[in-house]
Amino acid sequence: MRISLVVDWLDLYGGAEKVIASFSSNFDFEEVLCMVDVMSENDKNKLFSKKYTIKTSSLQIFGKKFRFLFPLFPYFVRQLNVDAKTDLILSSSHTAAKGVKKSTDSQLHICYLQQRNLMYVWEDYERKLFFKRFSKVLSPVLNLIKNFDFRLAQGPDVYIANSKFVQQWVKERYKRDTYLIYPPVDVEKFTLVEEKEDYYVTVGRFAVKKRFDLIIEAFNQTGKRLIVIGDGELMPSLKAIAKENIEFTGFLASEEVSLIIGKARGFVFAALEDFGIAPVEAQACGTPVICYGQGGPAESVIHQETGYLFSEQSVDSIVEAVNQFETLKFDYAKIRKNAERFSSIRFDLEIKSLVTKLYDNQFSLEKHPKRYEQK
Repeated sequence: MRISLVVDWLDLYGGAEKVIASFSSNFDFEEVLCMVDVMSENDKNKLFSKKYTIKTSSLQIFGKKFRFLFPLFPYFVRQLNVDAKTDLILSSSHTAAKGVKKSTDSQLHICYLQQRNLMYVWEDYERKLFFKRFSKVLSPVLNLIKNFDFRLAQGPDVYIANSKFVQQWVKERYKRDTYLIYPPVDVEKFTLVEEKEDYYVTVGRFAVKKRFDLIIEAFNQTGKRLIVIGDGELMPSLKAIAKENIEFTGFLASEEVSLIIGKARGFVFAALEDFGIAPVEAQACGTPVICYGQGGPAESVIHQETGYLFSEQSVDSIVEAVNQFETLKFDYAKIRKNAERFSSIRFDLEIKSLVTKLYDNQFSLEKHPKRYEQK
């Protein structure tokens, strides 16, 4: 089969890029297309199993400032021209890649949804976080983008969601059914640690939606030791409100992060995530997770068995969760076993099996007899 890979953009190597890397190791692409490419060669070497010429849109001229043109993402993705010889379009979409046009009607387009696409357009809560006081002023423009996004969402033949949470969202917003394949997590890189120490840990990029402020305020109240790993624009304000029981490490190498998580009594996570790789990585170390009971993490954490789910994104809810958490006894080996459900090996098997099945069905002898004629 001739496959074209389409992604939103190539920027930094993160969780979504691990999915793309898995695509690259399981499928051989004829071409790679994206709206803009500003990724370092080092990250591209981690992403792709071989060198590809990357096709981009005119958004490329804006370089790393491309995000300022987010209202036009649906326009730029339509500039990407898929080779007419392509049989299968495999897209990885967290924003607009799903909207790429087919070059022929016979092409099969399978889209893997990395998250709720353009959630800052669709969700009032995300609008307020992303646009702050300008959310009401921008509302007419955002509604236009939302309507255009809905039309683009009707293009792919098949959707694969990365969680039940996203699956339900797609059903409600796009009126589309999806398959479910959880993303790959490198659980093999994490070691079970059964000797825990008396501290808690949280990890991530210090952005508003991650709700580190709630975690810090909660631990200010409990007085329990908390290690905060990560960096970001909110670092000064978070440090300003933290008491002496809270330690900020800044950015650490992955080996140091896994060591600290492994020895922690618990991992704390307050964000509403579409999947949430960090809680799975914590469980791979045998460390139980205290997390918000909505979104993807609620699918990977088993309440009172591999962690504790709290009901509201609030300081009081987190404080109560920590208190209840400390009354529980955990089987650390069982927690590790739960994380293995989300392994990279499992993802490779599932994605290859499903894509092959869908492709074979699309291009069966009955539907395309000319493809099988003897030359």
